[in-house]
Amino acid sequence: RGQAQQLLTCLHSMPTSCSVECAGGFVGHLRISEGVCFLGLFCPNYPRNAAFAYLEDVRLLFQEELKREFGTGSVDYRSCLECIDKPYYFGRFDRHIAKILIQYRDPSSSTVLVKLQSNLAQVSHIMKCNINELMLRGEALDSVSQKASNLKAESKKFSGAAHALSLQVLLQKYLIPLLTIAVVAMLA
Repeated sequence: RGQAQQLLTCLHSMPTSCSVECAGGFVGHLRISEGVCFLGLFCPNYPRNAAFAYLEDVRLLFQEELKREFGTGSVDYRSCLECIDKPYYFGRFDRHIAKILIQYRDPSSSTVLVKLQSNLAQVSHIMKCNINELMLRGEALDSVSQKASNLKAESKKFSGAAHALSLQVLLQKYLIPLLTIAVVAMLA
């Protein structure tokens, strides 16, 4: 209990999901979501993925409990939680946690394996989507690169044309006076 309190005092500097070794050989897995910390102490040989799947199930059930308690409209649950002044306000939620705990007691049970498989499928889907987005960005970068090359070539053409026009204007401006001076100089 003391270690859990010590962990909770360091929450502001911790990532949203992490595992911490605790005294007594336990491992504390925690997940922070929307200002709520879900912490579980597990045996060191309990699979990390199963522990986080358990915490995720508890988080989802807690969100459902918040919706039942405070409504489903545009409610800021965090401010509702901060205003709770009774200790054990969610005491009846303990029954729901106990039901989930029974499901996760054996990490090799079919329920846990199905949830882990589902999480793996979600991660795989997200990774595929991210890779597809990166490929599209790569194609977009190739397009931008091609446009930049075209723009550079066109700007060189424009620069050359501007230089030629500048020379032509100089010749038109000074050619007649120079020819007049040259003719006068030859006649004299």
